[in-house]
Amino acid sequence: MIIGLTGLPGAGKGTVTAYLSEKYGAVTRKFSDPIRDIIKRLYQPITREHMQGLGSFLRKEFNPNIFAETLLNDLSRENQKLIVLDGFRYEDEYQLFRKREDFIFVAVEASLENRFARIKLRPENAGDQNLTLEHFKLQHEFETEQAIPGLIMRADFRLDNNGDKPQLFGQADELMKKLGNGIQS
Repeated sequence: MIIGLTGLPGAGKGTVTAYLSEKYGAVTRKFSDPIRDIIKRLYQPITREHMQGLGSFLRKEFNPNIFAETLLNDLSRENQKLIVLDGFRYEDEYQLFRKREDFIFVAVEASLENRFARIKLRPENAGDQNLTLEHFKLQHEFETEQAIPGLIMRADFRLDNNGDKPQLFGQADELMKKLGNGIQS
């Protein structure tokens, strides 16, 4: 089974991914992993702007589904019961995976205020600790973020991450029960 996660920055996709990996043994991949690898290889800071700019460039230069196709190729070599793909941002990515019978699409949602607070606390991207609310709102207008609200509407399931982690994890456990896939916790 492949669980695809979408959600706006700071919604909690990474938290859900880590939980499903730890509790259910899921293999995890992020759409942004290849972009991070390139930026690290170039010895540049991993900022949201670098991630968005390089991702957009690679999609335009090679093909809009370059990251989804890379993940599909990587996954074809793995024999795993549960895979979590973190970071669906584009309709084309969603459509490519939607063709699979073993694909479940999940949105992680949280308020703007909660997402902003989380972004400032986590060390994922350089400069996030100094981010202002105004700049955070502007980032939602970037090309890489524009399709996410539409993808959230397509989700098979939604997880509300406006509470604490135990509440979020409880929702994730309920999701796994509903999926009834025999994966042991």
